[in-house]
Amino acid sequence: MRGWGELDESDIKYKVYNVLQKGEKYWKAFSLLNFLIFLWNGRYRTLIDRMLAMRLVYSKKSMNRQVSFEFLNRQMVWHAFTEFLLFLVPLINIEKLKMKLMRMLLPKSYLVSSKGYDKLPANQCAVCHDVTTEHSGPIGQVPNFTVHNPYETNCGHHYCYYCIQSKLSVFGDEWPCLRCGEKVYEIKKYIEKVQDDDDIDNKPSPAIEQ
Repeated sequence: MRGWGELDESDIKYKVYNVLQKGEKYWKAFSLLNFLIFLWNGRYRTLIDRMLAMRLVYSKKSMNRQVSFEFLNRQMVWHAFTEFLLFLVPLINIEKLKMKLMRMLLPKSYLVSSKGYDKLPANQCAVCHDVTTEHSGPIGQVPNFTVHNPYETNCGHHYCYYCIQSKLSVFGDEWPCLRCGEKVYEIKKYIEKVQDDDDIDNKPSPAIEQ
């Protein structure tokens, strides 16, 4: 079965189809023109409204719109504020800020003496003691916190490499030494110098005056 557009030109159905196709094109063109005019003056939204002269108007022209945007404005402000906080908080090092405030408000002597790490033996790591706070004996008698892979800070004290590096990665240059309270901003590998027995035996003895 052939469609109306495939019939002979002399057929009435073909003529009707041709008229409808042209009418559809003109309707779309006039609809576009009407839409552009509507954007200009805002009177008639569609072509049918313009043909029938229909417009949306207030039933009472003297009636004022009583709409309060206070709640909407407040919600928008809080939404923008929370979005700003979510963007800003990950950029702030909270632990470093807390440590800086403690250094500003508390004296250095209190930070050191409050935990007693200044009295630890030199071969024990103060950070290991600080992490393990629930040990049973006095601080100086815990035998399992010997410094491993020792690193020396700029203040001259020794810590395990993992311990000191983990502190500096969190607190940056605001972390205070647990033994003296100085700011730790630099570490270097500590190599202990050991003298051989031959060097000690060959060392000249002091002369004795008679």
